[in-house]
Amino acid sequence: YDFVVLEQDPEGVFGGRTDSQVTSLVGYAGGRYQSPSGTACYHGLPDKDYSRLGHAEAVSITVGAANTSAQVTALARLFFEHGFSSLNDGRRQRLDPQDVGAEYRNVIGLPGGKANLDWWPLIEAENAHDMPLIDGMGGTAGDTEDDHVVYIYDSLRFPFFRGETYHQFHTNDVLRRPVPKSYTETLKNVQWQEGRLDTDTGCADTAASNMALFIGLACVFIFAALFALGCVLIWWLLPSRQELGESWPCLRKERSDDVRTVNVSMEAPPDGTCAET
Repeated sequence: YDFVVLEQDPEGVFGGRTDSQVTSLVGYAGGRYQSPSGTACYHGLPDKDYSRLGHAEAVSITVGAANTSAQVTALARLFFEHGFSSLNDGRRQRLDPQDVGAEYRNVIGLPGGKANLDWWPLIEAENAHDMPLIDGMGGTAGDTEDDHVVYIYDSLRFPFFRGETYHQFHTNDVLRRPVPKSYTETLKNVQWQEGRLDTDTGCADTAASNMALFIGLACVFIFAALFALGCVLIWWLLPSRQELGESWPCLRKERSDDVRTVNVSMEAPPDGTCAET
């Protein structure tokens, strides 16, 4: 929401972008992997789950060809100043520290990463609280600090994956900040009409479908766990094995008139010994 406000500020460096000109969209970035179909999606199927693919939650914004430096500076200032609070030891903490995990880590992506000599100095200059700025190597193998540091990515090497439509322009449920309907309804409808919110992401595009998927996977897991527990219980209830050399029952063969039939049974004699017959 705050990046949209920055884009639409009539006196700001983005020139007051209209609803159809807004470029801020949420999604996933910073991971080393994508699904076999080339996607990264919200929590669900393991081969598409953005967190399992190493991505973090992110916002993508397009800067204009004109006034680029001022726009990059404004974005960096908003990121460093608005997105964190200071702890007693001087470290900067996200406003939602209850969300734990590498998928919530702090990320900045720009073409070329730190090697971008035009944009990187502008971003670095806005880091007024000296947060550690670490070269991002991509999750999941690395980049696991979920707070206090910022990972810097080359957005050409670690591209952005647009998130599902139901995640775009929604209410601020985590921080519980009120946002106007002009954002959650009017802007979203305009963006949809502009074709920027099509469902061609390769992901389940409703919260309900994701919930159904979660429930289905949970049921499969519970069934598998109960089945495994049942197998262990049956094995435990079976007669215990005997060591070699203990008193084993004797084999007794009962041959019927039909020479093709042989019944083999186990029978222990009263004295515990086996007699030859």
